[in-house]
Amino acid sequence: MTKILEQGRVGLLSYALFDEEGAILDGTTQGRLFPYLHGHDNLPAALEAVLEGKVEGDDFDETIANAFGEKKGLDPQPVRRNELPKRIRDGLKVGMPFAAPASDGTVHQLWVTAIKGASVFVTTEHPMAGKTIRFAGRVSHVREATPDELADGRAHGADGRRH
Repeated sequence: MTKILEQGRVGLLSYALFDEEGAILDGTTQGRLFPYLHGHDNLPAALEAVLEGKVEGDDFDETIANAFGEKKGLDPQPVRRNELPKRIRDGLKVGMPFAAPASDGTVHQLWVTAIKGASVFVTTEHPMAGKTIRFAGRVSHVREATPDELADGRAHGADGRRH
């Protein structure tokens, strides 16, 4: 029975993201599939909307304005490197995303925009915000999410086991 890609199911994708000039920005590599849990903010809403209702074997090819949100022009904010958790500090790179809890308990996704001495500059704006992208690929497989995946809010790999 063919499964529809919908809330709480895991999609395994081969895909590529292209900029307006056709250059590849991101994507899966040879023979590797990208697993994601549909409906759990594992992809930007605009990309997930393209995949909603697809079934195994379906191809997709959509050009989306502001696929990663509108560019707001927010200035990156400095954070002292030593204030970041060790697991984040040790692998810091420009463009790297990480989750940071706010004082009210909500968690915000931040991106590193620069590293200057003891300061790390971060923003809540995705690096591709404001860009028109082409999202193309294939839904290779759709499966039920495991209870652990649903609890974690993310796919645990092609087979559903933690890796």
